[in-house]
Amino acid sequence: MTWHAERFQAKEGRVRFDCIVCGRAMWFPPCKVGKYKTCGGDCAEQVRRAPVHARTRPCETCGATFTPRQVQVTNGGGRYCSKKCSIEGTQLGDIGNRPENRAKVSATLRRLHEMGVLKKLRGADHPQWTGGKAAWQKKNAAKLAAQARAKRLANPDRHREYVAKRRGIGRLPRGTIRRIGTAQKWKCAVCRTGIRDKYHIDHIQPLARGGLHEPNNIQLLCPPCNLTKNAKDPIAFMQSRGFLL
Repeated sequence: MTWHAERFQAKEGRVRFDCIVCGRAMWFPPCKVGKYKTCGGDCAEQVRRAPVHARTRPCETCGATFTPRQVQVTNGGGRYCSKKCSIEGTQLGDIGNRPENRAKVSATLRRLHEMGVLKKLRGADHPQWTGGKAAWQKKNAAKLAAQARAKRLANPDRHREYVAKRRGIGRLPRGTIRRIGTAQKWKCAVCRTGIRDKYHIDHIQPLARGGLHEPNNIQLLCPPCNLTKNAKDPIAFMQSRGFLL
């Protein structure tokens, strides 16, 4: 057994020391005297908690019991349980938070800014300027790309609606692609193959022939059919595929 486990047994060459809480006798080697002041367990816990209990006090404003930090007590503070109680309990806080006084402070600061005495440092003039939005986007490019990809995968139909936006024409109403795909039972409008995983958004009357970018002129085709149709007249294209004869 070690000396710590045998500290309650009197042995020659050891020094007696009584627990400062319960008074239980202990015997330590000379080099350990003064390092252990309790017998352990509940006595040690009482010693550890004693300073905390000594600092516990009621708030001078609301009366709630709280325990301030030791540094607050040392500096003469620790009188209020919160910032709100501190403002309400001190004359300075009460005066400084009156609406009329806050208005005066704002007016004074505004006048000093107009006179040029105080200057708001913005952008590159600020000593803590780090490059702004462009620098932040460059630093977090990988993270932003991963978020955008996750958003595309979570909302594939909405992303296709966004990609289908035509310059100067506008964007399809939200939900158009999903509604048309459901109406087509997610099959190509020409060859009727499944297009759930991969499809192209096609204008029935091509834009090059005066077609409009609106839901009534939109259909979903498989990639081969859409690439074959291209900007052909829709009636001529369907007749070439054996329809509308």
